[in-house]
Amino acid sequence: MHMIDVTNNQRKTYRTWLIDSRRWDDYRPRKNDIIVATYPKSGTTWVQRIVSLLVFQSLDVIQLDYVFPWWERRTGASTKDILRDFEIQTHQRSIKTHLPLDGLPVYDEVKYIHVVRDGRDVAMSYHNHCYSHTAESVAHLDRISLTDETLLREYPEIPSDPADFFHNWLTRPAIDGEHDGSPFLSYVDFESTYAKAVGQDNFLFIHYSDLKSDLVSEMQKLAEFLNISLSRDDISKLAVGASFQEMQKNGDNLIPMTTKNFINGATGFFNSGCSGRWNGIFRDEDLCLFNEKISSLPKSYAKWLLEGNRSL
Repeated sequence: MHMIDVTNNQRKTYRTWLIDSRRWDDYRPRKNDIIVATYPKSGTTWVQRIVSLLVFQSLDVIQLDYVFPWWERRTGASTKDILRDFEIQTHQRSIKTHLPLDGLPVYDEVKYIHVVRDGRDVAMSYHNHCYSHTAESVAHLDRISLTDETLLREYPEIPSDPADFFHNWLTRPAIDGEHDGSPFLSYVDFESTYAKAVGQDNFLFIHYSDLKSDLVSEMQKLAEFLNISLSRDDISKLAVGASFQEMQKNGDNLIPMTTKNFINGATGFFNSGCSGRWNGIFRDEDLCLFNEKISSLPKSYAKWLLEGNRSL
């Protein structure tokens, strides 16, 4: 097993228009805290919703943006306000993050759920996500760059063609120190940091395709990992609240701080949830480049990223 040793003093700093990993300096862990860690558009909100269903054992819609905060987000509340509200929570707490593992503090008493999705599906969904930002949202991101000496440039322009987006994502970095991934971080570099944590007791790896193929079994696996005792029948009833249709219908209430930044609100954020839409759209040379980049990861991890199979 490759042990992870990341403390606040050793963490790598990541700063983009959306995130600033230094905000995690204020986090104080509590035993059994849950960190849902993903590359964007890999099923983050889906698993956050599942965690909320398991923790509260209720189909009630809660505002995930506020109860389960995105800690490093630069466009939301201050860390002072997040910390104040987070510290008074008495239930099992959860946090969302889009940071690579080497940018996160890692504690034995904290549970980490890493959710992954085939990078080709990620790019297809991320194109819709980025292209659906409102003008006000993009202007906010541009203003952030003016206050960060590591950026000092506008948010990257998003092409209308998803094939062009995929090409840029594979060939252009958004920030210094990255190889690709514009307008965020490198997908392969991101996943390489989590591949090192495979086998650690406080890490659970979940694949988007497995959630789609057998949601109840994946929720049961999550419940066991979180030490939440529920029968399969109970989980089946809760799973209704995690269907794509329910998520899209309740999106503006689940993540109000997020959906306000997108054209058409929750409909723009929860676009389709389908896999394989990139077939016949992405260019062959870019698909070859993607495969080449994925091959740099450990073989078993790379295979799992593309296929899932409920175990790693």
